[in-house]
Amino acid sequence: MRRKKKILLCAVVPFLVVCLCLGLYWKVGVIVDIYKNTENLEHYLTEENQELAEEFSKYDIFLTDESHYTQKSYEQQKLFAQYLVKNQGVRTILLEVGYSEGAYITKYIQGESKNLFLQNSEKLMYLSEESKISYLELIEFYKNLNQELELDDQIRVVGLETEYALSTKLNYLRYILVSPRPKGTLEVNRNLTILRTLLQQTSEFEPLSAEKRASAKQIFLSIEQNPEDYRAYFENDFLNFKIAIRNLLADAHDIAGREKTIASNLIDCYEAYQDHKFYGQYGGWHLQEQPSDRDGIDGKMQTFVGRVREEYPPLSDKILTIKKYITNIEYRLSGKSDIVKRRSAYDSDANLIPFPISYLRIGNVSKTPELYEDLLELGYPEDLEVPEYIIIGNKSKAA
Repeated sequence: MRRKKKILLCAVVPFLVVCLCLGLYWKVGVIVDIYKNTENLEHYLTEENQELAEEFSKYDIFLTDESHYTQKSYEQQKLFAQYLVKNQGVRTILLEVGYSEGAYITKYIQGESKNLFLQNSEKLMYLSEESKISYLELIEFYKNLNQELELDDQIRVVGLETEYALSTKLNYLRYILVSPRPKGTLEVNRNLTILRTLLQQTSEFEPLSAEKRASAKQIFLSIEQNPEDYRAYFENDFLNFKIAIRNLLADAHDIAGREKTIASNLIDCYEAYQDHKFYGQYGGWHLQEQPSDRDGIDGKMQTFVGRVREEYPPLSDKILTIKKYITNIEYRLSGKSDIVKRRSAYDSDANLIPFPISYLRIGNVSKTPELYEDLLELGYPEDLEVPEYIIIGNKSKAA
């Protein structure tokens, strides 16, 4: 009997092992197939890639999708910025911060004191300690990148957003008005007198009164009707002044209004900066090209990308958005010191499952069908529309 059991075991065990190996081979084969079709983003953007260069040359504005408060998002932004600055002539970096913060950052990375940025940064006020470190490292990255460029060819940082705190808006306007200026027209001088009175009499702890809001609105209307008069007065600060007044009127907590403000600010910057090559990184919802749902509002809403495409013909086909689908993410919420969430899925509730694929592969889905196949292997629903360009990957620690 023992001999029969032994013979049976000798026959069954190898069979089970073979079945197990075949199962593992199939499973690993799927993973390996995904892995061999992926490329590390750093390699992809640092090695010469003529096809990518030719494809990117068609666009003026590049926007990549980020997962807020994750290390990989900071890494991704640096890699794209370095590639686009060196290979595509990008000279304007768009950050998801207020316009004034971007202006302070630009002064720092172009050689002035860091104190102005540190003392007026809204972002540093709400980030966790770990995220502050990553954000400050990003600013240093841009400063170092500038040091590799000629002085007359440096990059600038632009925050297209309105500021959340009234005090930030007021302080930036005060900062602009401090510089000595030439004498303006009667209308310019009259409006600036009104504005200075408004700034003196407005408390940062109270909302802007209806009367003061009406005065600011009248000033903005005057800027739009007589731009050359204000340009002659403010010279290089004209764009800063115009956007500062627009942002003073905007409510950052109005989601639809926020997207409209970002769109208007982007168009003004695009017209002002003649190098016409921008790169920015924003939360994925902002990059939707069609009206989409947003928590907290009824119905679908147009994002700034869709609005610019529809309302400003020069950019209708000049914006490239690159969506990101990353699994297995740890991230922090603003103002939190501990990890408050871990996602195994990202974007559109796609329920992506974490495969050990190489982090970040970029490509055009229509030209590289394997990218779509990889998404399906990751559990991406077939009924969701896939954007033209995507990045896929997994595993990111919180920032």
